[in-house]
Amino acid sequence: MDEPLSATEFLERVTTAYRRLYAEIETGERAEHDLMPRLVRHLFVDALGYEATDYEQEDDWNDVRFYASERNPAVILEGKRRGVDPHEGVPQVFEYASRTPYAEYLVVTNVDRLLLYRRCEVSEADETHHGVSATLLADVNVEGVVN
Repeated sequence: MDEPLSATEFLERVTTAYRRLYAEIETGERAEHDLMPRLVRHLFVDALGYEATDYEQEDDWNDVRFYASERNPAVILEGKRRGVDPHEGVPQVFEYASRTPYAEYLVVTNVDRLLLYRRCEVSEADETHHGVSATLLADVNVEGVVN
């Protein structure tokens, strides 16, 4: 990834990425394997500057891992189908995180809503599943913000 973005640059890039994503998918229900590659391309690659070699998908794009320079997973993304409450995917992303001590950020999204967690000590946690504790950093109604 490139230099860190300012808050304004970050918000502009993310908003633009989501507008492009929404223009591409329009309306309706889509499966995770259709949404996640598009989300990864627009948000993580185009807007946030990840390279194609920085991530890999698991399980038909339901689970995407983004790697730090040491090839340890730093971010785990769990995708849900549009219309499915992303909270349903929270135990899953925590389970994936339980397989590696390196994943610092856990993301669950159905594209329209995004939950962002940061791994932490149990005493600071909002949630603990599968032996992994994390605090909720953001719960964003992306569709409401972008549209």
